Amino acid sequence: MPTLHHCVRLLGMFAVASVLAQSAAAQPPVVTRILERIPRTTQELAAAHEKSDLICAMLPQGVPLAERSFVEQEAIDVDVRRGGGLVRERVVLDFGRWPVIDYGTLMTEGDRKQLPFFTSGMILDVIDNTYVSLQARVQRASPDGAPYLSYIPVACAGEYGKTAESTEFAALQQSAVSNVHGLGLFLKRGERATPETLRTLVVSINGSRIRPNKDPEVIETVPTLELLFIRMRMKPVAAGQSPAEGVQLYAFGTTDNMTKLVSFAPYSIPKDANDCTIRSTVRITEYGLAGQLPSARAARQVRVRTAKEFTFPQLNEYVRSIGLEGEALDHPAEIFDAIIDGKLR
Repeated sequence: MPTLHHCVRLLGMFAVASVLAQSAAAQPPVVTRILERIPRTTQELAAAHEKSDLICAMLPQGVPLAERSFVEQEAIDVDVRRGGGLVRERVVLDFGRWPVIDYGTLMTEGDRKQLPFFTSGMILDVIDNTYVSLQARVQRASPDGAPYLSYIPVACAGEYGKTAESTEFAALQQSAVSNVHGLGLFLKRGERATPETLRTLVVSINGSRIRPNKDPEVIETVPTLELLFIRMRMKPVAAGQSPAEGVQLYAFGTTDNMTKLVSFAPYSIPKDANDCTIRSTVRITEYGLAGQLPSARAARQVRVRTAKEFTFPQLNEYVRSIGLEGEALDHPAEIFDAIIDGKLR
């Protein structure tokens, strides 16, 4: 299971192998992975999800549930374009973690009775008492670069009622989190990569749900695949305050097979599964270790805490109304900012 330090090493590897640091001579370079086109269909998203190697980093037990300040630091070698050529430079990044949404689980009485005798207590302890917190890493070039988002999503496991530190990921949670992939930071074609333009993270989430069936003993699952967006904005901070005080994160996602866009309710540490951003009623569908340890699950029902909901025709019409060409997903920052500012209701 990747730890925080594994995540950092992965970041450094991608920085040299694929990223790109674009900057003017007076600006520190940025470390990122760019996405110039957001998938429009489930087929396009499935291909992008499968291709992505930016699997969500799972943090170990005992780390703070959140670190909303630039308390971590890492030095990374990157190739920077200077004077028409590439030059290898060492960049020191300050970074922290901000939670954006969380996932809680429930299980029906009937499905509880189907659990293996010897491991049911352990399974239900995970289902009833823990949740997954999906987070964004915010970073900046040390010591005073402008903040921007990392392209690798981060997650930790939390235990209800304990707000200080993370708990250990269960195998079933690891399986679910490994299906969360970063697709990159959206940047319009031709736009220069700067901290101010690298504040919209695009993530794909693959899962499965149970198809309704007249026979309750027959379990048939179908895949689900949706987009998650994390939008970062900065508010002014007082003199002497850290830029971390100005970081504001907002989460959006598609639903119903990418036919709708929702804005998620503001984040708060959940008290129980009903308090989570996304609450799934799940059934274990696959087991390993002689049928004792769960290895896959599917959702019977999903409830999402949303603030607003839009269809894509609505969003496309808004894009046209403000004089932009193309569709809503060609202009995600403008769409998200309009929702945040109340211009889109």
